[in-house]
Amino acid sequence: WQVTPFANLRAAYIETTKHQLVSEATLQPTRIAGFTQFTDDPNHTKSRLKGAALDLTLSDMFTATIEHSYRETDVIDSMDFYIDRRSRGELVAIINDRWTASVGFERRNNNVDLDGLPFTLRTDLVPVAINYTNPKGYFGKLGWTRFEQDWTPDGLPSISSNFDAVDLSAGYRWNRNRYRISVGVD
Repeated sequence: WQVTPFANLRAAYIETTKHQLVSEATLQPTRIAGFTQFTDDPNHTKSRLKGAALDLTLSDMFTATIEHSYRETDVIDSMDFYIDRRSRGELVAIINDRWTASVGFERRNNNVDLDGLPFTLRTDLVPVAINYTNPKGYFGKLGWTRFEQDWTPDGLPSISSNFDAVDLSAGYRWNRNRYRISVGVD
């Protein structure tokens, strides 16, 4: 919904079930209003996702996104469950017709109970990326993400870990971006 010329509101409610047999699969869009409806859940999993986002055009050079989603899954014929809460913000700068840069923040709070072993996992991510696109078809990306995690089994102290991830990719696109080849290292 275009609330104003500079603000778009997106929302989705999605229910899916992952079947055991490939023959029971159906063809559906993988993303609805920017929210992914298919993930690698265990077989016989029913999931529900609710999400809302606000996409803002701040100027000719800057855009921003604020997004929140709540996803819960239940494994059929089991007491196992998984709840995923995500809040995310991102600022994108269009430097010129070839270069863009982005910085963001995402918080994931997961409550999990697998085989009667409940735990909570909180993850904070800070992704930073710079992208290059050449009109002749060449493109590249350099990204860095900082992760901070706290894993807390019920009744036990938290275990914290922090790490960084770097990704670098380059490629070529042709025929009006219909075809692409890229190589990357994570």
